[in-house]
Amino acid sequence: MTYRSDFRKFLFSFTQARLAPFLGISLTFALVAHKSLEGLASFAYIMAIFAMISAPLSLPLNTVGNIVAREAARGSDLRVVFRQGLGFALSLAMLSCILAGAVVLGRHAIQQGG
Repeated sequence: MTYRSDFRKFLFSFTQARLAPFLGISLTFALVAHKSLEGLASFAYIMAIFAMISAPLSLPLNTVGNIVAREAARGSDLRVVFRQGLGFALSLAMLSCILAGAVVLGRHAIQQGG
């Protein structure tokens, strides 16, 4: 397979995977701005914090995907890799939920105190 055929094959899914979240968040920002212009700054602030939480946590998951691809090429038993990666993924998900909860509760505490 050549680069050109790979590019054509995956271009649509690649574009869709990046365009859908962009359009979704753009529509959300437009709706918040339309309904409550005062709340737009708070919403943008909270979204920025969640982006800082989610972006670094996705990097280890990409690493796990690369490990699985390498083990599949070697012919390893992928069930073992899955079981080991599942605990890792669940711990990252739990960490994300804890950090997101801390952000929401911290924001709530700031609003109540100020």
